[in-house]
Amino acid sequence: MKLSTEETLVKIKQGDETVLKDLYLHTKPKFMGYISKEFNIPTEACLDLYQDSFSLLYTKITSGQIAQVTSSFDTLLIGFGRNLARNTLRKRQEEYPGELPDQMLDHTPLTRLEEKAKKHRVEGILKLMGPDCKKVLTAFYFFQKSMKEIALEMGYSGSAMAKKKKYQCLKAIRTKLDSKSWN
Repeated sequence: MKLSTEETLVKIKQGDETVLKDLYLHTKPKFMGYISKEFNIPTEACLDLYQDSFSLLYTKITSGQIAQVTSSFDTLLIGFGRNLARNTLRKRQEEYPGELPDQMLDHTPLTRLEEKAKKHRVEGILKLMGPDCKKVLTAFYFFQKSMKEIALEMGYSGSAMAKKKKYQCLKAIRTKLDSKSWN
């Protein structure tokens, strides 16, 4: 027998474990498919997010924070899951600034090889650049410093000068790449 959302809410508040189990099993596939696709995360991590999201839903229902559901339970759980996933990714980025751990990126040997080749190519191009260009581009792209910070670091008159220098350096790189003189 299919219950309405209001009936399901009442049954959960009353502690009906059968309804809770049915809801858990019914909403899990849609949640797992959506979250794993949107955030490109492994199944185990997605399952953890689902369980955390379901626990949050249960807590909010039993505490009275959710007294009425205007959407489906699937939508609610996916919303909780998206927020939890974003918070997790944000925390990981704070722990690993500039890069995510390998387990989050799910690298294959081929992608690691391609990344190594790109890194080698970038290093080769930077070696051809003057020291000022190398400092400006490294500060901006690798250390994500602002133009104001770069201007202070390099002794430029202001952020506009740092921006102009970055533009000139990128233009020089494009010229070298177009002429294939970086090989």
